[in-house]
Amino acid sequence: MAEDSCQDYGYAASSTEIVQDAEGRLGIVATASALIDMDDPEEVAAAKEEAELLATRRLVDFIGNQLTNTHEVERIASATRGINASRQELATQMSRMASNSAALIKGARIIGSCYSPGDEVRISVSIQSSQRP
Repeated sequence: MAEDSCQDYGYAASSTEIVQDAEGRLGIVATASALIDMDDPEEVAAAKEEAELLATRRLVDFIGNQLTNTHEVERIASATRGINASRQELATQMSRMASNSAALIKGARIIGSCYSPGDEVRISVSIQSSQRP
């Protein structure tokens, strides 16, 4: 885990974002944080586990509550910036991800973390589509 502060970490705490990799595949990144009171190694390890569980839960909630609702998929597709795909392609890909959510969640992996001593541990987990839009 990075020993730097979370101040410049690339993902905000309690956030969920649609992202696209260099090959054009869509993914979802969810980030969560857990507070720590002191820099005891056991407390930091427990906070890391908690943040990972919370981030994974954010992924599950996002897929279950957002990507299974056609209106929400259209809203997200319209609001998503920086993705090299049409709104319709993005909506179709997100719907595919939702229909295959169980397999995707099993493939969730930590893509980054940060640690602010005496404050928080932040973890980002990601799932990724196997197809390009």
